[in-house]
Amino acid sequence: MDMYDLPSEMLSAKARRATDPPIAWLLRMPIEDPEIISLAAGFVDEESLPAEEVAECARELLGSDEINASLQYGTTPGFLALREEVCRMLERQGAGKSISPNDVVLTGGSQQLLHLITDALINEGDIVLVEDPTYFVYMGTLQAAGARVTGVALDEKGIIPESLEEKLRSLQRSGDISRLKLVYLMTYFQNPTGTSLAWERKQRLYEILSRYCELGKTTFVVEDAAYKELRFEGEDIPYLKSLDSENRSVVLMGSFSKSFSPGLRVGFGWVPRQLHDHVLRQKGNEDFGSSNFCQHLVHRALVTGRYSRHVEMLRLRYRKKRDLMLRRLAEHFPSDVQVIKPQGGLYVWASLPEGVNTGCDGELFKEALRIKVLYVPGEFCYCSEPGVAKPTNNLRISFGMVTEEDIAAGMARLGEAVRTVLK
Repeated sequence: MDMYDLPSEMLSAKARRATDPPIAWLLRMPIEDPEIISLAAGFVDEESLPAEEVAECARELLGSDEINASLQYGTTPGFLALREEVCRMLERQGAGKSISPNDVVLTGGSQQLLHLITDALINEGDIVLVEDPTYFVYMGTLQAAGARVTGVALDEKGIIPESLEEKLRSLQRSGDISRLKLVYLMTYFQNPTGTSLAWERKQRLYEILSRYCELGKTTFVVEDAAYKELRFEGEDIPYLKSLDSENRSVVLMGSFSKSFSPGLRVGFGWVPRQLHDHVLRQKGNEDFGSSNFCQHLVHRALVTGRYSRHVEMLRLRYRKKRDLMLRRLAEHFPSDVQVIKPQGGLYVWASLPEGVNTGCDGELFKEALRIKVLYVPGEFCYCSEPGVAKPTNNLRISFGMVTEEDIAAGMARLGEAVRTVLK
């Protein structure tokens, strides 16, 4: 044992269950070797970060009567004026009517809200249903909490209602339905597949869950809408939250990280009232309030129109980068590689022919690394269930942070690796 390692008996059960997120070492590789082109990182476009907009907001804030308040501690739920602005934004987007800022919590990014909800609800052995594949960083949080994570299949329209009903029926037969605490859904341009949950599916899913579960009492739904603002084509789809007219069963969470600046770390959640205070207690014990100054900056960006103008620019920019990635994929990859075309977000999900192993131990990953290109192996994105085989031939690539030049070069390299392995 390393001299700096703690004996396992010194650690909490939660710490013993925690593992390093796989994305950590994927992000570290291109830092250690700058010749590597990373199509793995789900970061935002660095060249379009709102540096000037934030500088203008900061200058205005420094010269205003708000400056002392913004530099002081804030409140646990967050800056009231920003919570009110979030309510107005959600109402304009059709999430609900007369949304109260008292039901909104501001957090250090949406990831913190996921932690808070998990800490408030999940005991070891409790069940969480997720899309399969899903956002793999949250699976690390659930693993540390000791949750039993069960995957529900999805297709190009999102999670499949019949698959959800079969899972719920199975839990009912086994007597475990009372342990189902959360259903976690990424409803817009999902990470990793880029799919959005169709409106008809949202209605059907909510009806199924209402039949099998005591929504708002034993089971909550988390609607993660972190990528909603990054829609660059197609019709806008109403929130799943809009079906929860009494605000009792669905946590709607969003973030200004993808649509404005991840460095400011400001997320938000519209939380059912019976869960709201429990989330705030967890947050109060954790940080008693996220960065007050950053919340003031985001508020100023919203009320001055800088935020909405920045989002419009991002949509055009990301659409151009997505189109480039798809063109290069069609040019360099074999024709039997299947791709989901995203209408927004940052990701492209590709399925290679059966038998090709895209995992870290597979030949494709080794060959890609040899010629200096990285992707996220699809195996990271599926939840681990005893006795349940998962696909091994998928991969996620991102057009978010990578430049257009590196998209072109990276896709050529990755296509070369695929063809080499298929030979």
